[in-house]
Amino acid sequence: MVDNPLCHTTTILASVSPEQAIAFLRAPEEVGTWALGTWDTRPVNGHEGVYVGHSLLDGAEQSFFRVAESDSAGTIDYEVGSAAGALAKRVSIKVVPGADFGHDADTCLITLIGWRPKDMTDERWKRLCAFHEVEILMIEARLRGKRPPGQKETS
Repeated sequence: MVDNPLCHTTTILASVSPEQAIAFLRAPEEVGTWALGTWDTRPVNGHEGVYVGHSLLDGAEQSFFRVAESDSAGTIDYEVGSAAGALAKRVSIKVVPGADFGHDADTCLITLIGWRPKDMTDERWKRLCAFHEVEILMIEARLRGKRPPGQKETS
């Protein structure tokens, strides 16, 4: 369900250390193993640090992204867009130690945050929010070493 028309968040408890989660989430090649809009990620020639993948929804739509600077407090920012030269910060992930919230020491909370651009249609926003609800589950599965048949680890 989409409650906020400007921002969507979803969180999961993962059974890995914050450091493991952050390393995985910072790896651009891994984004294509969990992000439904940038499946089968590959680098874009001539655009340093920019990657492209296709949507699993229709296979035709391409999305470009860059893993922007991450901070020491466990925030990973992603710049995304429909062209390699037109990226904007629209997605962030925050990783915090599970122990800070009473969970085991070797766990972490992972929160996926997406912001809605002014020109995004209601239909597209609802789809993005639904994708994020699935993507957080895929992140947790990848951190446990679970992958679809035929999908190999990129690291």
